[in-house]
Amino acid sequence: MPEDRPIWDRPAEPPQAAVSGKDVTPAPPRRRGGRLLLACSASGLAGLVVGLVIGLAGGTTTSTAARHTSPAVGAAPAATQSSVPAPAPSPAPSPDATGTGSCDVSLSPGINGPNYLVSEVDVTNTGNVGAVVRVKVSWPQVGFAPIVKHKTVRVPYGQTVHVNLSVNAGNYSSDIVGNFQNYQLSHSGDPCSYSLAIESTFGQAH
Repeated sequence: MPEDRPIWDRPAEPPQAAVSGKDVTPAPPRRRGGRLLLACSASGLAGLVVGLVIGLAGGTTTSTAARHTSPAVGAAPAATQSSVPAPAPSPAPSPDATGTGSCDVSLSPGINGPNYLVSEVDVTNTGNVGAVVRVKVSWPQVGFAPIVKHKTVRVPYGQTVHVNLSVNAGNYSSDIVGNFQNYQLSHSGDPCSYSLAIESTFGQAH
């Protein structure tokens, strides 16, 4: 019964003994080795193809990696400087003032006590800055020049200052109180005159 193993896997048969006196035709060479060589060649060819495929794949991967570049990172945009509005210029100082006043006499209760010409003036700062104001009051005299008194006061911005002025009659040789009273009797209304003069300013203009 023939064996099921492949022919190249079977054991070699012993050579036939030469027959004396006869030529023996040599048996044709077995093809077992040829088949084995062919099988080996096919295996080698398959390995070569696989190696070639792997080599090509590796080359492709290497080439792809070589061509891959990171995207360029653009420079960060320069920070926009916030525009800060320039501060408004300070207003120029513009001093001004108004005043209202009244005048009269202040008599001593005693016979020899001092008598006074007196006045009250309210000065209001109507400018945009503090002002140094010179207040002037004149008491008219019958037959003589008016008696004049000055006083300088500081009037802050937006405020009103109450100013008191007085003249001691004892410092004059004439009866300045009597002369003033005579003028009052001959005239109606407030007989005194008032004036304001701004000498300087102080503080910040508004």
